[in-house]
Amino acid sequence: MGAAVALVAALAVPTSAAYASEAGTCDDLNSGAGDYTLTTDLTCDVTVTGDMTLDLNGHTLTNASGHTITVNNGAKLTVTGNGTVDNTTNGKAALDIEDGGSATLNGGTFTRSKESGTSTGFTDSGSANGNSYYTVLNHGILVIDGATVENSGTYSSAIDNGWYSGSPTITPKSTLVMKSGTISVGKFLKNDSYGVMDIQGGTVQGGTTSGPILNWNDLTISGGTFKPVPGAKGVVLLPDSTVDPNNAEALTVTGGDFSQTDAPLVNQENAAVGTVKVSGGKYSAANKPANLEVADGYTTWDNGDGTTSVVPSEATVTYVRQSEGQSGAVSGQATVGQPYTIMTAPDGGTWNTKEDGTGTTYKGGETVTMTPDGLTLYYIPGTAATTTPQSNTTTGDKAATDAKTTSDASDASTGALAKTGVNVAAIIAVAVVALAAGIALTVVRKARH
Repeated sequence: MGAAVALVAALAVPTSAAYASEAGTCDDLNSGAGDYTLTTDLTCDVTVTGDMTLDLNGHTLTNASGHTITVNNGAKLTVTGNGTVDNTTNGKAALDIEDGGSATLNGGTFTRSKESGTSTGFTDSGSANGNSYYTVLNHGILVIDGATVENSGTYSSAIDNGWYSGSPTITPKSTLVMKSGTISVGKFLKNDSYGVMDIQGGTVQGGTTSGPILNWNDLTISGGTFKPVPGAKGVVLLPDSTVDPNNAEALTVTGGDFSQTDAPLVNQENAAVGTVKVSGGKYSAANKPANLEVADGYTTWDNGDGTTSVVPSEATVTYVRQSEGQSGAVSGQATVGQPYTIMTAPDGGTWNTKEDGTGTTYKGGETVTMTPDGLTLYYIPGTAATTTPQSNTTTGDKAATDAKTTSDASDASTGALAKTGVNVAAIIAVAVVALAAGIALTVVRKARH
């Protein structure tokens, strides 16, 4: 993921389309660079050789005989606006990004309107039926942020990110970052050899019963919504292969919504040998990740609405005691999903989930089931803490001496902590109770209000 972000950061943002030239002929677009707005539907093969911004402006660009748009090595393409980029020729893509090229799709629909290929899934060779190919072929860097990519067949993938054959010479890893938009996958959304795919948002849908995503190399999912076809064997297919640096079959999931399908996260119908690490995401009750897939330090949590989330296995519990405009707090960890005993408050007080005492009240010794959100509890004084103090009859220099002695003793026993504006007495009072209860707590120092 880090490598993908670093590569994508290198993409320059082209000049605003407010100064774009009108493109009413194929010759306009085939200048190779510049900012253009389509003013009519065009049929031609466009080659991008420099920096180009193309506003589809509600029109359709269809190929003549080759790839509809080819982005050459060193070139950068940005597509905006509503409209369509179509390819109607067998073995040709609507968008071909060559090794060393890059494209950002902020709008438009990329399609193959005469796609005819059919297949039932990964193990079925199927047939092109005379006209089939990827909608997008990426050997460089591709960012999808608002566009739609679709393939109506099931023989070819909507996107091939990486190398089905051959290897890169310029861009070490073909990189696809999806931030928003929709991919209707055809046979698959395919992350091929030398491919790095990072799905951060958007919707991935369709495919065959083998699942909508085929991952040969390095796939990270941190967001997005996934909608396989009914009866799918998984969301991500890890094919059976020999693991090497270019076919790692590595899947890392830190987020995403998988709750709209009962298909398991991983289809391992071919005895995949890759690695799966799940530390986030929402799932249906039927497809929650297996224990072997959940990363160390994480667990599954029933959301109570028919869905399950993967969350950190430890939550933070914080006890806060405030006095005279100062606050002291201690925090510790509790195991999610397990019983947790509230510690006893000092001076006969209680704890509350709101600082003003209007939330849920807890007494020491009560047991709760720890949730992923953890707990922050505020000290509410009891009668012992609000008793009127006896009058001090000490007078004159003796009173001043006693006050100085107490202050010095406090500084001596607490060191630099007493000088930070923290209510040391509040921290000590809470911490003593915590230690007596056997709770390992960390002091949280808060500045004066």
